[in-house]
Amino acid sequence: MTVDSFKFLPPLIGRYYRLTRVEPEMPIPWTPLAQPVHESRFGLVTSGGLYHVGHEASFYLERER
Repeated sequence: MTVDSFKFLPPLIGRYYRLTRVEPEMPIPWTPLAQPVHESRFGLVTSGGLYHVGHEASFYLERER
């Protein structure tokens, strides 16, 4: 499946980015895990307003307005 990263940009700006050649910086940073995945803990950082039902209050939209 092809992802169109420029879908929501104005056509002129999308065309500019498509025609701009950007060389990736090398080397790509990579840090191998020091332990197996099943022994690791991960964190999720999001702006989606996620919360743990029954443990945290939901996002209060009226307060934010």
